[in-house]
Amino acid sequence: MLARAAARLTSLVSSPLASSSTSLLASSPSLRAVSLPALAPLLPHTPPRVSTPSPCPSAVPHRAMATSSAPEIPATQRAATVLAFEGPKRLADNLRLVADKPVPSLGPNQVLVRMQLRPVNPADGLCAMGYYPGFAPASALPATLGLEGMGVVAALGEAAAQSAPDLAVGRRVVPLLALGALEAGNGAWQEYLAVDAAHVAAVPAGVSDEDAAQLAVNPLTVVGMLREVNVPRGEYVVQTQAGSTLGRMLIQVARARGIKTINVVRRAAQAAELKALGADEVICSTDENVAERVAAITGGRMAHAAVESVAGDLTGAVLSSVRAGGTVLMFGGASGASFTGSIGDFIFRDVTLKGFWVGRFLKALSHEERQAMAKEAFDLIAGGTVTPFTGDKMDLGEFAAALKNQMVENRQGKILLYG
Repeated sequence: MLARAAARLTSLVSSPLASSSTSLLASSPSLRAVSLPALAPLLPHTPPRVSTPSPCPSAVPHRAMATSSAPEIPATQRAATVLAFEGPKRLADNLRLVADKPVPSLGPNQVLVRMQLRPVNPADGLCAMGYYPGFAPASALPATLGLEGMGVVAALGEAAAQSAPDLAVGRRVVPLLALGALEAGNGAWQEYLAVDAAHVAAVPAGVSDEDAAQLAVNPLTVVGMLREVNVPRGEYVVQTQAGSTLGRMLIQVARARGIKTINVVRRAAQAAELKALGADEVICSTDENVAERVAAITGGRMAHAAVESVAGDLTGAVLSSVRAGGTVLMFGGASGASFTGSIGDFIFRDVTLKGFWVGRFLKALSHEERQAMAKEAFDLIAGGTVTPFTGDKMDLGEFAAALKNQMVENRQGKILLYG
């Protein structure tokens, strides 16, 4: 039973690998034991670099709304696409930059977004290989990649213009693509994107383009998971892959809310850095027994809850680290292995193991609740509680090389695609 459940978890190593970020946006019906860093040799290589994005129009009208004072939206655009889902060995062959994808026409309730910055998550590689069920079915191929990004409103449908006055042309926005666009293979790695006006979040003035572009995967996952586990002030939450970008964000948010963190890492050298960030306790799973250390830290009371994204034997250790009646949220499987666990933790201690996918979480909310959650995450960024870690910038046309560079283990910072 446990093995079958594990087979439904995909490793959305959303930027993890020690210092990239780690957030699982989907659970897979068929877990493949794929090590993302091992895929890097299969993709073309371009040395990472910091580039200055070419200016994007901040107020570009739709073709039907063109004026003499602003450039007309082109008929076609560039898009980073995948042609077929054939796993890692043929990944490079199936990636294609399309130069003439039609710019979409708008429905009455839609906005046209001129995309500007797009993070590269290891989960984007899973999408390209067909291992990510939250992304396009085979019937939608060729599909445009990209889990998240930010841009500016270029045009609004008639109904959207009436119902969403805060989405005027030129407004910076983040499309929440997990609400439907990704399932249709309509990702962020293109120049223009049409989405429902209700599926975007306006970016406040105090948030940079780079930070806003990274909202939808890690910050919203952290906010959502902490809501789910509902740890009281002064109590402990255990997290694995604590050195990832997502893990660091969780440390920051938990500390601001008075929640204590027990952070599990693979390398003891990470402890000092995480402590400086605000981590209360750090456990190196390579050298220490996780459950025994948690018992010692908590005086035998164990942690209130845990969030887990590694799988394998570590899941069992985490299950044994929470209190009786506690919850472990499973949001990734970075090891590529099925998880193990003690039946006794479920039967005699009533521990709950539950999956978490931010896309499903957002879909269950009302429009008002989603907007409030996005505002909460933006406020955490604007106030300095959460600090997204931006790495190199690369042109959209170099997306295949960017995927390879982002898959390098222990990579520092998130690559952003511009253009």
